[in-house]
Amino acid sequence: MLAFVVLVGVYVATGNPARGGDHFAAALTSWAIATTGSADVSAFHPAQENLWLFASGEEVLTNRFAGVVLVAVPFYAVASLGTDGFTMWPGIVAVAVCAALATLFMAAALMPLGRRVAVGAAAFFAFGTATWAVSADTQWSHGPAQAALAGAVLALGRGRLGLAGLALGLAVLVRPHLAVAALAVGLWMAAAARSWLPAVRLGLGTVPGVLGLMTYNAWVHGRFWPTNGLEQSAADVPWGDSGGAVGLAALPENLAGTLASPGRGILVLYPVLLLLVFWLPAAWRRAGTAERAAAIGGLAYLLAQLVLNRYSGGWWFFGSRLTIEPLTLAFPLLVRAWVGVPAGRWRALAWVLLVWTALTHALGAISVQPEVEGRVLSNPWTFYDPWVVAVMRGPGVTAGVLVGGTAIVLAGTWLLSRWGPLARLLDAPPDATSTAVRENPDHARSA
Repeated sequence: MLAFVVLVGVYVATGNPARGGDHFAAALTSWAIATTGSADVSAFHPAQENLWLFASGEEVLTNRFAGVVLVAVPFYAVASLGTDGFTMWPGIVAVAVCAALATLFMAAALMPLGRRVAVGAAAFFAFGTATWAVSADTQWSHGPAQAALAGAVLALGRGRLGLAGLALGLAVLVRPHLAVAALAVGLWMAAAARSWLPAVRLGLGTVPGVLGLMTYNAWVHGRFWPTNGLEQSAADVPWGDSGGAVGLAALPENLAGTLASPGRGILVLYPVLLLLVFWLPAAWRRAGTAERAAAIGGLAYLLAQLVLNRYSGGWWFFGSRLTIEPLTLAFPLLVRAWVGVPAGRWRALAWVLLVWTALTHALGAISVQPEVEGRVLSNPWTFYDPWVVAVMRGPGVTAGVLVGGTAIVLAGTWLLSRWGPLARLLDAPPDATSTAVRENPDHARSA
């Protein structure tokens, strides 16, 4: 509980209340549903002033999907008891809660690798990645999507296929194209078991989420298919030279930009991956079916995402946005690769790259929208987000983040390994389930 409170507190304290963009369209719709019972925001905002709002008859609706809108409705309902006006903060609290849950789910999923590894990796997941810099920043869809996917990873690792399917269904409610990940996970589990039963269990579990998505679409948009007006507003987005294109023919360009562009490339923004890739084959061999299935689901989703969207992912955020869900699904496999890095110079280099990854994302997390607008509509091959933010933040703040963050990492590492009470807790024998999973990664209980 303490960890949850700390996570939510930090995330909310560094949240971005700036208005504009698709996160604002989602938040305004959440507020409208909570206060009026309708998704129509025509009384509060004209469609022509936001690219993610569109006119539908006499109504003004958002093209944001059901999950990211609905997740904040309870928070806006509670906030409306004390205020009449709209604010972004209830939505920020909602995604902060989701990001905190994602972190705790991931920590639990990593416990079979040892408590020390799980705690350290979860801390990096929470504060050294886009979980803090993007998912918990404002009402993007990534916070609730990460919570659902981390829950699915946890359930898969424990053999709870029905529960994993339910979590994947909730992910589909937030980002419908995550159905590709759910399908890939189910097919991989079925192939590994040489039986369709795992896929059937997963598939049945996704039904509530899919039905929820269809019901929301029918209520708001008058049709079950989740296009949500995207076909009416996407053509109006002034993409300019903002990176990539849409369609299968653009996949090579989008993939190259996703991997290597300074502004959006995960190998640049997460340089620790450059080292971990050499230990991934060994990690794959040691991983269980569930861990492999989750990673395959992440890869399948990434390829689908890069066909459906430009690799730049738009603007008003720090770093790489479209890779958040794939990296969440692959995170246990990446942690296993980290564990396999040998002591000595390779481990030292891994730590340097890990700390740099974490500190640059921390700098992005404390920087709000106007500070990164200098590269809106710019090609991601022409800018490096940490440098953009560092210049706009100034040398004082940047140095404070780098020095202070390094001190925190060193202190945290010492606490994890040296401080008696915590070290004894982390080194305590795991429970029977964790032992079984460590010794046999395919250990499962039917759901």
